[in-house]
Amino acid sequence: MLSEQAQLLFDEIRRAKDEASGGFNLEQERRNSSHAGVLTGEPTKVEFDERPIAGLRTIVARPANCHPRRKLIFLHGGGFALMSPATHSRFAGHIAAACRAEVFIPDYSLAPEHPFPQALEECAAFTRRFTESREFFDGAIVLAGDSAGGGLALSAAMKLRDEGRRLPACLALLCPWLDLTLRSESIERNRERALFLRHTSLEAFANLYVTDADELSHPYASPIYGSLRGLPPIYLQGAEHDMLVDDSTRLQELARAEGAPLRYDLFPLMPHSFQFFAGTVPEADAAIHQLGRHIDRTAPPESWAPRGGSVVPS
Repeated sequence: MLSEQAQLLFDEIRRAKDEASGGFNLEQERRNSSHAGVLTGEPTKVEFDERPIAGLRTIVARPANCHPRRKLIFLHGGGFALMSPATHSRFAGHIAAACRAEVFIPDYSLAPEHPFPQALEECAAFTRRFTESREFFDGAIVLAGDSAGGGLALSAAMKLRDEGRRLPACLALLCPWLDLTLRSESIERNRERALFLRHTSLEAFANLYVTDADELSHPYASPIYGSLRGLPPIYLQGAEHDMLVDDSTRLQELARAEGAPLRYDLFPLMPHSFQFFAGTVPEADAAIHQLGRHIDRTAPPESWAPRGGSVVPS
């Protein structure tokens, strides 16, 4: 059963969605999503600042309970073409408090102005800044993301593994978009229950990001078609009413087939990227707290050592 807060918010979003008409318009989508951060509650006891890291403007959320050796890189969602660190700063603040970690949100390049693989290259380089530099070498590094950002996080980890680079301690994927070919059955099954997504929009975002249709199934674009062998442990959260929930289900099946470490938590009645409503909806708060507990178990700073590769002093 939905909480009262979730029911009221979801009903309001559905009404606004029903009133909107017309086909996909990128500029309108960008205008609408630029204010999405108001849907997240204001986190408490979290400070924010902005700094350049690895050539990218980065918003940093630092909670009062921060562990000095734990860092979390968070890649924001938005279909590879929308949103920014600003829309996700409050969200990152809640994650920072729950995980007792500084959270870094890089402003990676968006499509269609910067198509695949630029965002992937930037996010991989950003992650290397943490895993291979002396400044962060002895810290527990977590690579995370929501929606398209979750797909980017997994693809970036695959790329780093393939290049023989040092890897983060673990990955955390929240309702990730993992298959740009849109072959998951839940896209049709949850079409009427979807709160945000539409098939036409997903198709448009995929084609804006990957301009060569033959590359849509490349593991660096759609990581569901890659291998999980050699990757750090993965923590995965899915939402029952998400059009993309079967992307997560298929990832769990892949992990089982390959013997890769993965924990999957499925949240009933929830829509795509419901965690974004942290501070507003109890179900989102519960998911973020669950993320924090899992990170405590998987990436304890006091006992973590980097995986693979060699240090690149900076």
